Amino acid sequence: MWEGFLFLTLQLNMGAQLEIVICTERGSLENTSKLLVSTLRKFAGSLKNTPIISYQPRKGLTISESTKKFFDLNQVEHRAIVLNTDFVDYPLANKPLACAYHEQNSQAETILFLDSDVLILNEPTQFLELGDADVMLRPVGFKNIGSSRPNDKTHYYWQKLYDLFGVKAHRMVTSLNDQQEILEYYNTGHILSKRSTGLFSQWAENFRRASADGVEPPESHFYLEQSIFGATVSQLELNVKPFKTPYNYPVHFLKNRHSLANHPAFIANFEDIVSLHYHKVFDQPEGKEIMQNKFSKTEIGLEISKMLEEHGVSQSQSGIIERIRNAFKSQ
Repeated sequence: MWEGFLFLTLQLNMGAQLEIVICTERGSLENTSKLLVSTLRKFAGSLKNTPIISYQPRKGLTISESTKKFFDLNQVEHRAIVLNTDFVDYPLANKPLACAYHEQNSQAETILFLDSDVLILNEPTQFLELGDADVMLRPVGFKNIGSSRPNDKTHYYWQKLYDLFGVKAHRMVTSLNDQQEILEYYNTGHILSKRSTGLFSQWAENFRRASADGVEPPESHFYLEQSIFGATVSQLELNVKPFKTPYNYPVHFLKNRHSLANHPAFIANFEDIVSLHYHKVFDQPEGKEIMQNKFSKTEIGLEISKMLEEHGVSQSQSGIIERIRNAFKSQ
């Protein structure tokens, strides 16, 4: 999955400024970025008219003229700045590199990073509620490569990161879906951080250091940027405020709705989700009629159905609307 970034700019109370980020590069990411922008503009309430800046961190992935026109129409400023030259075969490196660049070249008080494979369904008021915390995050959905104890088979990897970055505190979080207590490990699809923390710059520096030292996560290189991010939060000992359950809501969580009905993070109504992170789970072609009925019964559902087709996401993602319906097959 190609993750993405987007920066929104708006004035908060007391004159503070927030900037939100995605990355848009040629290909299917153009479609998901446009879908995110459309849902922000339509459903984000008081945030819907905020300026947006899009980054293209790798050379040679220029967006299409039609995407440029869409961005112009929706007041999105697109910047093609080559930031990822050493990790061009690892698109997820765009995250720390683009965020660090913006953090170092911004005067904003707060920066919000968003993956582009996200739908905004309701006004995201919590984006304005960081308060005294340093950063707002959601733990990963599943333990996966996370570590609960020193005898975990993955613990050696986290200890390598901690030794390399000088992490002192071994702080724990609870994974959202499987409710496992693990060392700090967060989903990087939503990151709301005060610029003064230097979190994004430290994340990028740590990413380069781990890559140079050949530190690799077990099982898959895919988890590198996200695990390094978790270790970076621990290194800086940041004051973390959790996103509320309806934010960065993982579509994986919707697959087994009956068995999860008593889960503390369960959301019964699709309409109550604020931001849905749809990932690649939609590749499974099941439950079409149920989701079709769900969409047809709500104004938001009907609007999103139109957006999916308009921006070609249903084609570029192998039929995203069918895959969203699949998420509700057990409802």
